[in-house]
Amino acid sequence: MGIRKGIGNGKKLKEIGSERTFPPSMGLTYSSWICVDKFSNAATDAHPVRLLNIVRSVRDDNLVCLSIYISAKDRSLIISTQETMLSNLASAEMDFDSIAPSTTQITNNSTTSSSTNYNNTSTTTTTSVTWNDCTTIRMHCPELAQEGQWHHLVVMLHRSGMLKNSSLSVVVNGSTIGTFKLHYPTPYMVPSTSSYIASIYAFIGTPPCIRRTSQLSWRQGACYLFEDALILSVVQFIYKLGPNYTGSFQAAILAHDRKDGPHLSSSSSSSSSSSSSSSSSSLINEEKIIFGIHAHAMSVMTTAKIRKIFNKVDAKNVAKQLGMSAHENASPIRILHNSVGHLAGPARVAKVIMSVAGTSSLLGLIAMANNIEGLYASVKALVCVVRSNKEACKEMDMNKGYQHLAMIFKKKCRLLNSHILHLTFSLVGTVDSGRENSIISNKGAFESLLADLDIWKKAPCDLQKSLYEHFFDLLTESSDQPWNKNIMLELGLVDKLLNVAYDENISLNAMNIISSVLHNLLSGPNYHSRSLLRFGQFVANLLPSNSVDERSFNISSADNPSDVLFDNTGSRSIFIIRLRNLCLDIISKLAFMPSSSSTTTSSAVPLAHKHFQQLNSQFCEDLHKTLGLDWFLLFLQGHIHSSTVTCSLSLLLCILQHHPFLQQKFRDGVGCGGWLTDAQCVVVGNRMSLLAGVQIGSRTSREIAMELCSTPGFMCLNWLLPQHASLSKIYFLLVMFMLNQPITDIPENVEFNLDSIWTQVFKVSDGKPLQVSKLKLEYCIEAAVIILSLVRTAFSCSSIDQETDSWVKDYPIVALQFFLYLYHNQPDFVPLCMTPDFLNALSSTLFLLRSSCLADVNNSESSVDDFRPFSSVEQLSTSAPTSEKAVSLTSHVARKFVVDFLRRIILNSLALSCTNKSLPVIDVVLEVSPDHSFRQECKQFQTEILNVVMDHLLAADVMMGEQGALSISGGSSYTQLAANVFYFSGRVVDKLWQGAYTRDPNEVFDFINLLISQAKRKASGLCLDNVYKSLNRTILYQLSRPLTSLADFEGVKETLQKLLTNKILIFGPSNFDSEFIGCLCYCLLQMCDLNPNNINSPQALRTTTWHVEPTTCFEAPANQNAPTSTKDDSSSISSNNNSDSNNRMLVNDSLQSLASHARKVWDELFISKKPVIEEIFKVTLTASSDPNNVKSCLRQTSSTSSLKYSMQPQKFG
Repeated sequence: MGIRKGIGNGKKLKEIGSERTFPPSMGLTYSSWICVDKFSNAATDAHPVRLLNIVRSVRDDNLVCLSIYISAKDRSLIISTQETMLSNLASAEMDFDSIAPSTTQITNNSTTSSSTNYNNTSTTTTTSVTWNDCTTIRMHCPELAQEGQWHHLVVMLHRSGMLKNSSLSVVVNGSTIGTFKLHYPTPYMVPSTSSYIASIYAFIGTPPCIRRTSQLSWRQGACYLFEDALILSVVQFIYKLGPNYTGSFQAAILAHDRKDGPHLSSSSSSSSSSSSSSSSSSLINEEKIIFGIHAHAMSVMTTAKIRKIFNKVDAKNVAKQLGMSAHENASPIRILHNSVGHLAGPARVAKVIMSVAGTSSLLGLIAMANNIEGLYASVKALVCVVRSNKEACKEMDMNKGYQHLAMIFKKKCRLLNSHILHLTFSLVGTVDSGRENSIISNKGAFESLLADLDIWKKAPCDLQKSLYEHFFDLLTESSDQPWNKNIMLELGLVDKLLNVAYDENISLNAMNIISSVLHNLLSGPNYHSRSLLRFGQFVANLLPSNSVDERSFNISSADNPSDVLFDNTGSRSIFIIRLRNLCLDIISKLAFMPSSSSTTTSSAVPLAHKHFQQLNSQFCEDLHKTLGLDWFLLFLQGHIHSSTVTCSLSLLLCILQHHPFLQQKFRDGVGCGGWLTDAQCVVVGNRMSLLAGVQIGSRTSREIAMELCSTPGFMCLNWLLPQHASLSKIYFLLVMFMLNQPITDIPENVEFNLDSIWTQVFKVSDGKPLQVSKLKLEYCIEAAVIILSLVRTAFSCSSIDQETDSWVKDYPIVALQFFLYLYHNQPDFVPLCMTPDFLNALSSTLFLLRSSCLADVNNSESSVDDFRPFSSVEQLSTSAPTSEKAVSLTSHVARKFVVDFLRRIILNSLALSCTNKSLPVIDVVLEVSPDHSFRQECKQFQTEILNVVMDHLLAADVMMGEQGALSISGGSSYTQLAANVFYFSGRVVDKLWQGAYTRDPNEVFDFINLLISQAKRKASGLCLDNVYKSLNRTILYQLSRPLTSLADFEGVKETLQKLLTNKILIFGPSNFDSEFIGCLCYCLLQMCDLNPNNINSPQALRTTTWHVEPTTCFEAPANQNAPTSTKDDSSSISSNNNSDSNNRMLVNDSLQSLASHARKVWDELFISKKPVIEEIFKVTLTASSDPNNVKSCLRQTSSTSSLKYSMQPQKFG
């Protein structure tokens, strides 16, 4: 007998055409009649009685896996399942004989009647038993030690499932000796890649390789080997049949008791006895009988005839045992045939079926089956025939029998069960007990019966789950996993599994198995990029339309438990969300290799990624090439559920964090849009109308604009994530990514606060101090910018709704406090804060977000145009449009943190040396103008920033150097600090002239005045040209304002008074700016000439820019808004006349006072700067300082110089 063919030498045994496996899965029974005529001498000729040795032959190794013999030493019965080389069998038997019997005694008192006791004795059996490591049993049976008597020995091995420890039962002469613990023979699995033929054969008697001369003499009666463990009643019935029975136990009959001994007949002669007791039914199922041996079934052959009748392998094995040629055709060889070869069995039935109607008849039986039992029996018959006969297997392939069977299964899907499914596994060949590993050996059968998932999808009892588990076993537990995987990918199993996954009727357990199968199909180096593309497009197809807002769905509520994929309302929304998350979890497992392998999925809503050990770089690069990293951005849209957003974002950030090359590609927007490959035919409806790269017009005309996919990735994140600013996990993930800390799971319901940052980001336990200054952190500026965008969103939400959630107030405060903490404790974080991107994002937080349409209606000109220098024909005005008067910056409680942060950054930048490659920090901050912002907001922002920095510089005595409160950083100097402060003062004056600084200009004058005073006290030799230029431009700004109100007159007079008070500072030798002197001359001469007569003359209007209208500039507001009347009202006219008279008097007084102050300043200027004035205007002045004497020769030149000077912004090197 054999797994692949094989008989043997002498009494070597074989079942013709068998495909049985050894050892049998259900157990094993060996029944034998023996008679020992004479035992050998234990001292001089120790030769055991070898009843049975079953040998497994693989290549040149012959291992005895079951040995039954009677010891020559003490005539004990020894049964062993320990594997021993056939050539070493004799020495192994000697080792077994050396085992000393234990004190365990088993006594059986059995009195057998003369009719069934073939030795006519009454016996009392005392058995001594011992064993060696559960592989060898040694027992002493007095009956077997008797000479000249026939004994019936039955050895039964009971298999205990898949456990190695099984039981052994020994029955002698119908009486049970005992049941013992013994290992079952170890099966040998033939590797699927092995081409060597393995065989199982047996020896009854001594094998030729250890044969020697001995006085031992014994006889072998009928013996049988059964593929099952028989029950005791059957064994006793076989004993009663006696040693002369030569039948096959299909209709065994017992003869009458006679004094001359037993007379037993076979089933062929049983009808001759009319009074016999019979067993009308089969005593043992015919397919369970492996072989039967008795002397009547014998023939004489040669090795050549054996080769012709059986096969080459059998002939070769026989010749090898006998030491002759396999082609020898002269020496006779006695062959004992298998007496049960004519009975039914897998190979025997297959030949009969193939000779009648072939497999078509079996397919017809399957088609006619109308119940589960009939269908199972029909399928089992087909499996037995196909697996036992190669011709039947070829016929199934040639006649497309597997396709026919698949069609029948579809029609009878309600009758399918797990037993039929496992039979189908065996039919396809993926379950073969004769192989060590499972392999898809028949691609056509696998495609028709197993890869057609529609067959099993509608089967009852969640049968498809067992099918997917089988797929998983083929991909993981087989050494032929690459072959199996390649076949599945070629058959498009990924697409088919995704179609099944889209059915909401699928169970959670089945979905988990599908996810594991998909994970294995898409993993490894030999997956198909086409399959990954289909998977990515399938997940993108799970996105909802823009009209569906998933953020309100609770997928883990009591009404929607997490152990189902669909909600109890019948809506697919919960199912789609969980399915989408499950698919993203598959991508996460593919992109990262976990530290502890796990083959099952525990939840349909996966958490983010747990304790990743290392990045699968190859898969991530393939993911970038196939789908593009912008694929993850699809799941960050504003209407997507929070679980999907956090899962997708964490996966994207993990990949970017561990793969710098892909991070740079993502930053540049390179290699994106792969998920849109061949997508023109699948974009339906308006589902993807807002996705990147897709432009959808009407329902019939759609176009995919691939160029839009080149948008930088972090810019897209900055657009998308503010829509999820309420999710605390977003903040944690961005902080981890910004600091390059490992991105791990964030527990549910963890609020974003400083304590949780230490715990989740830095993994610091509660109560333990954290020294951030000692950490070597790497920073990503893009993540910091995105966090600030979230802060701006929270600021805007607080301005819209006063009764907002707690996150609107708390999250911005925590984020800004954390940034400030890093700024003070991480020196490497300071340069990042001074980059333009960070400064723009931080400054933009103070500007409220609003729709573009609102800004377009109220903002006819850009905010930049509002700050451009004024032309000579324009009226300078700082008043805001009426529509902007109510516009202001955010009023959020965290506003002060932003302003303070900006102040600290600006002040620290003043101590740093500037380069020509980058703009100064103050310039970056002052030029911030977010999209859709109003002019008034920009003015308010710039005024506030300039004011807080000026206040701090004054309070810190900045120009006092080390004596001041502003420290000088390493690598810088006091000279550099002074130059930066002077540059800042120039920028203040620039904003003053542009109208962006809306506070009192006198504050700027005082600020610059104090800077000059401190600089002069601190050090001599310091260049003050730039700060003097700022002071001069401030003075000119104050003197050139339009006089439209009494307050304007008073402001100009106050400025003139400051000039007189600080005449040494302004008119001293240190201030030698000739352009300023020329402009100041022009202003003073104009003011000296102010009087009501000159103002009202046309000539004066053409030569001055001070537009004073005495009749209207001082009118009371009540008169301006007074209602008109059509009737003559003399009293009203009289009242208006009086008001005009009073206004004119006020104007006259103000003009005279202003002219008087201007003359005083002119006198001081003329005295201090007469040579300079003569040099500037190229004239010679008299000693008199009367303005009337010099204005005619100075007016035109000074006017041109003044206009040019005032239009030129401050520039410093």
